[in-house]
Amino acid sequence: MKNQLPEIFSVFNSGGDNESEKITIMPVSKNNSITCSIMLVLLPSKKLQCIMAQFIKSFLLIKRHVIKENETLIRASISDYINTCNELINGFENDPNTSIEWYTFRHGQHIRFTNKKSEQIVEVPIFEISKINQVDPYFWGEFVASTEKYSSINNLIKHTFPDSARILDYFVMKNIREDEKHNLI
Repeated sequence: MKNQLPEIFSVFNSGGDNESEKITIMPVSKNNSITCSIMLVLLPSKKLQCIMAQFIKSFLLIKRHVIKENETLIRASISDYINTCNELINGFENDPNTSIEWYTFRHGQHIRFTNKKSEQIVEVPIFEISKINQVDPYFWGEFVASTEKYSSINNLIKHTFPDSARILDYFVMKNIREDEKHNLI
């Protein structure tokens, strides 16, 4: 199980009986700011170990207060991604041979655009994106990672898909709350 967890966790055998094994999973922190431990009873099951490792990793994802502190720039990057996707897909549909600036690779329901100069990656669905809940977390994460002006956001993202999904969910839920507030007025 230790091999499935990030380095900041230690796994200790805490005893057990013939049917199960008790282990303690404890985050290790140099500044002693993390003081919790998790006592688990695990059956000898790889599936259960993988599920537990995923659960623990979820605690390491980007925190809501970090998203909130960077809300303006993150919102701008999402808007930029949506606009860039729509511009690229509309240009590609009108004349696939006119793109001098981009390498393209069509696969399934997406086209991967890679800028020839900047190497910016924009993975575009073949349909137009109009709402934030249509944005694919992994593709937005790739866009942020390959777009120089969003490098500070990329530095916040440690796990591309889960962190990006958490960020997008934050904005989807915020939009829902704002829409509900306006409907009450």
